[in-house]
Amino acid sequence: MSSPKAPDALTRATVTPSGWSTSSTREIDLRYLGRPPAASHRPYFSFVESFARDLLESCGPVRVLDVGCANGSFVHYLSKRHPAAVCTGVDALPQLVEDAARNVPTGNFIVGDIREAASMPAGPFSLVTMLTLHSHFDRLDDVLNNLMSLVEVGGRALVFGLFNRSAVDVLVRVRVSGDTVGWQPGWNIHSRRAVRDLLCSRGFGATYHDYEPPQDWVERHGDPLGSRKVEIDGRVTFINDAGLILPFALLEVRR
Repeated sequence: MSSPKAPDALTRATVTPSGWSTSSTREIDLRYLGRPPAASHRPYFSFVESFARDLLESCGPVRVLDVGCANGSFVHYLSKRHPAAVCTGVDALPQLVEDAARNVPTGNFIVGDIREAASMPAGPFSLVTMLTLHSHFDRLDDVLNNLMSLVEVGGRALVFGLFNRSAVDVLVRVRVSGDTVGWQPGWNIHSRRAVRDLLCSRGFGATYHDYEPPQDWVERHGDPLGSRKVEIDGRVTFINDAGLILPFALLEVRR
């Protein structure tokens, strides 16, 4: 009798060491509370927007969903540049959703977890974005299934974050020495190949776009887990004080 085929690397049961948190929500994300969304625009926002500009500037109504919206900064960014777009943000942390709703009146905000389809707003959406969130998850099968179920036919999903060029998937937890907060998720590096294979098995194509930081990238000094620019083998990339190389890229999935 032949052995059963091993499940995909992104769907098999995850075994985590003792003391690791299996939650994708992080106490440190509450640091976004009180940060004005207008002052929280990240340098990669324009890069992500450039791959959706045709949708955002189309004549028909455009519904946009930002998954993992935090304090609503990307919703604020899009609303200012594309006021005709109807933007919704969803986040698993109620405190952040309340903060975003208070500070970004042009958007709609709800509490929801992308791993739980029933908690998501009613779709479909022309554009679904998920920025620097997928690396919080050890498994991506439900995340990507639910994400694509929210995209209308002819629409697209844009996922920005860490994707390994090599066919190796890495699970990561970090802790700042002396901090009372436990081991934190958020820096998993899923491989481009594994994510592409998972999407292809669901009938979707996947295109990756390399990201290089702009010249005026401003580092956040004093944050040991913040990203900073370095040049490695002639390529500008990012590292942090955890000793991690951070291979940022944009995944584009069209429906």
